[in-house]
Amino acid sequence: LGMIMKNKMLFILNSIKQSVINKPFAFVLLIFIFFAMTASCCIPSLTAVEKAKKNYQTPMNLNFNMSVENFKQNHTEIGDYIQQNKDILTAQNSNLYCNMNIRHFDCEIKINNNSQKIKEIHVAFILTGNKYMSNQSIVDKEKIAVVNFRFAQKFGIVEGDTINIYGNQLVVKNICTESSHDMTEINVPYSLPINEWYSCTPQTTYEFEKPQKELTFSGRITGLNRSSESKFKSFLKKQKCKIEFYFSDNYLMEFMLIFFVMLICMLSSLSILGYWLKCNNKKYSTYKTLGCTPKMLALTMFIEIFVFATIAICFGLIFCYILTINLEFDIIGFEWLHYLLIFASTFVSILLVTFYAIIKQAKAMPANSKYNQ
Repeated sequence: LGMIMKNKMLFILNSIKQSVINKPFAFVLLIFIFFAMTASCCIPSLTAVEKAKKNYQTPMNLNFNMSVENFKQNHTEIGDYIQQNKDILTAQNSNLYCNMNIRHFDCEIKINNNSQKIKEIHVAFILTGNKYMSNQSIVDKEKIAVVNFRFAQKFGIVEGDTINIYGNQLVVKNICTESSHDMTEINVPYSLPINEWYSCTPQTTYEFEKPQKELTFSGRITGLNRSSESKFKSFLKKQKCKIEFYFSDNYLMEFMLIFFVMLICMLSSLSILGYWLKCNNKKYSTYKTLGCTPKMLALTMFIEIFVFATIAICFGLIFCYILTINLEFDIIGFEWLHYLLIFASTFVSILLVTFYAIIKQAKAMPANSKYNQ
């Protein structure tokens, strides 16, 4: 077995040597094209990586939801986790903000101990503070509420009044003047005990909204550090939260750019490999006539091109390194991604085209079985 492997390796090495000696122009042209392909990926890669770095450093938003019963069991744990890991979760130069929301319909609350029928209310459980409800008030589990200014105007509510919600007597600490909701809105600390639920009949407010089959809590966190995203998602899933899929169109241009770079590389590879195989067709035909099977011939052709491509790509990466030093692109900390994209775009393109071209040519030649032992 060892002798067979040795003979095959010698056969492949000799084939590489013959290609370089007998077809020097084709060899130089192959190396140059592969080098040019690698070098041409440098600027697109720098552009994509620089933008990817900026997007990665930009604070992200995350949406999630959970059933009403799961929220009742787990909302305190979610809030405590965010408070305890706030420094880790918060993106640089940003403020972390998180709340969880639910709508109720046809419910009765007490304002200053007077019962009021409310057709629809929007309750937001605040997990991190803002200018209307301080983080310290949330941490201290104060029995407070912040109400929508429309709600306050409708019922004559002022700061210091009381609202009874979920069986809890809350003091109105602030009137929110920046709410985006037309409906009644009440903001409460996440730790508020839920002693009773109001009506949870799934309904819809706007004509273009589809009726919900099951009422759920919807949560949103903004200003999240992307490096903490995976860990935070894992925690939410353990609390039976469903993470909403979100694809940022900020990455679309990067993907399109890399796709077109690979497409150009594949077209270039197809052209030069066709020329290379044509130049060496006589040599490969001789191998096949002497008994080389399509499998062994394809392996020989593949290793030849693999060796030449590796040499050319290495020279191309050196060129890209020199070029990167002299260009003003901010990719510090993401250099690995830059060179990985260059290598992958070129190498994968060459491999895909090589497999197709070699297998097609190897099968097209006649054979017997003398030199396959």
